[in-house]
Amino acid sequence: MLKVLVDTCVWLDLLGDYRVRPRLKAFVHLVRRGKIGLIVPRIVVEEFDRNKVRTLKAISTGMASHVGEASRLARKFMRSNQSTELSRHLEDLAEQMNRESEAAEREIHEVERLFEEFPITPTSDAARLRVSRRAEAKLAPFHRGTNSTADALILEGFREAIAADPDIENTYIFITSNHSDFSQVNGDRRVPHPDLAEYFPENRASFALDVMSVISLFGMDIIHQFMPDEFDEPRKKTEIMEMIDKLEDISRYHDIKDREKLIEAGRIVIVEDDPDSRRKPTPPGIIRRSILERQRRQLEDLEAKLDEDEKRELDEWERGELSGRLAALEWLMGGEWDGAGFTPMPVAALTADRETM
Repeated sequence: MLKVLVDTCVWLDLLGDYRVRPRLKAFVHLVRRGKIGLIVPRIVVEEFDRNKVRTLKAISTGMASHVGEASRLARKFMRSNQSTELSRHLEDLAEQMNRESEAAEREIHEVERLFEEFPITPTSDAARLRVSRRAEAKLAPFHRGTNSTADALILEGFREAIAADPDIENTYIFITSNHSDFSQVNGDRRVPHPDLAEYFPENRASFALDVMSVISLFGMDIIHQFMPDEFDEPRKKTEIMEMIDKLEDISRYHDIKDREKLIEAGRIVIVEDDPDSRRKPTPPGIIRRSILERQRRQLEDLEAKLDEDEKRELDEWERGELSGRLAALEWLMGGEWDGAGFTPMPVAALTADRETM
């Protein structure tokens, strides 16, 4: 069986960049399918726990600052109509960034659940002693004069896992993106530093800089299973708002047409405007000419705006479906879940002297 120790920096890299997140999904899939076993040193769990919030914050604040700066520059240097159009796209981008931040948070929980599925190995006293001696001798990962104690302890956990496994058929891979501490100097980064040769016995253990080195062992087709599909992407806010506008236009068109039918049937009487009574409510069955003329101008605009299928007469079920769609979209945008504002107008409302909403 293949057993893998993933350095803390690799877990955080996979979370921090949405472009490589499919690799994380593919790797977790292989672990869950029993194709890969995990070595989980306690120090990795602790480092991950300490740094996960910082990683999330870097995702959200970094993206937000770029969008904010782009919006500021647009207002300063672009014409009003251009700035407005760009602001719409930036709003979509901000929404996408929020989703990426939420996705990263979900993946954090997934990684933490994965840790819980394997034994968490504590740091042994013997490992601490070996690390102390390496530091005194300035052997990698201490060769650069930095405090690399945590990195060295993680690598010791890798060595101890191999030493404790009696099954020589099992193979091991240590994955780290920390090439400065672990790779050979001024050479091929995929090759470990010569000081670390004892940690990678031939035919038993190897060294890698990313999880793709492991995923590729099982075929590249697996990564394609986790690539985002454009049809799986949530709708952008501007798309939802455009659809709300479209459905409101259709609803308004049919409300005005229904009122016209009631006028033709004599159930609504047209009266001339009376300046003295303009502010007084008019009983159902009467409509002022000024309101009727405005609504007929609206109807002309809607006739030109909507296509023939959208203007066809709707039955009761279709009007209810239209109302339900509007209510659902409005709820997505923060409205109350009642749909009251989008219920087709009853006859009493259509015969009242009021503007069509």
